[in-house]
Amino acid sequence: MPSSSDSATPIVLEPTSSPTTRTSQMLPRAARARTVRATLRAMLCEYTFVPRDAGDAGRRELEDWAGALLARLRNNGQLWGRAVVGWVDGTLRATFHVPTADALDDAHASRGVAGTAKQVRALCAEPPAWRIVGDETDTDAGDATGAPALVLKADVFRETSPVREGRAGTPVPLFRLPIGWDVRENLVVWMRRAQLHEELWIQSGRLESAAYRELSEPDSPLATEGRELARAVEDVTGIATYYFLRHFWGRRVEDARDVCPACRAPWATESLGSTPAGIDGFTYRCDPCRLVSEAATATRAEPADA
Repeated sequence: MPSSSDSATPIVLEPTSSPTTRTSQMLPRAARARTVRATLRAMLCEYTFVPRDAGDAGRRELEDWAGALLARLRNNGQLWGRAVVGWVDGTLRATFHVPTADALDDAHASRGVAGTAKQVRALCAEPPAWRIVGDETDTDAGDATGAPALVLKADVFRETSPVREGRAGTPVPLFRLPIGWDVRENLVVWMRRAQLHEELWIQSGRLESAAYRELSEPDSPLATEGRELARAVEDVTGIATYYFLRHFWGRRVEDARDVCPACRAPWATESLGSTPAGIDGFTYRCDPCRLVSEAATATRAEPADA
């Protein structure tokens, strides 16, 4: 069965040799760096696995290990969202989005990804192959290089990266950050949890208030975990990393949420795009607490417990 160990020996994840395949492994290192910066739109990728044992047992085992590999890639930030997996003409095919053309390069693989890929390869008649087959999403990938600030914020509508470049707001692929595999996995787990709370807040009715508190209060379990992860990112990268607090409900039209809810000091409300913090698109910011927030959208009283 697939193992959760992250200590296996790294191996190379090989792209297909098709001339239409756009992978940075085909380019010199300098050109690869330029391609990574230029090719920032999330792409559709196909990964194929040809079973060594075409019987039912062999196919089931390959499905299990391939699923484990996809989960590892997702937790490492190399795969965005869920993969669609199925058998086509005796070949197991997985289709999913990747943030960049080089996302599946072996250079970005954690030891867990590489070790699981080794197990998958042993079950295949030929090395598993991946290729870029399309560019069909409207989500661009960002780059933390030179960024003065980052923001930890989940997107309820799509699964990308919870770490965003401060000014442009674009999601930064986690494998581009010099953080440990455990921090990357914890960030992905936190992101999914935050997305669930956003969905509960939007759709649940009776659970709306509880979900909103998790999203809007700086000492809620969700926010506490997220702020700890933001500090971990900042400690390693040296880039100021802020945590986003949801602020939808306002008690009056002129509600300004005048003070930071964590330290009770006044928010910084100047034009944030021109400040040294390097953050744009948020109404409020607290530098000591590393928090950003938004102006209230709704003007009725905050929801009471049902």
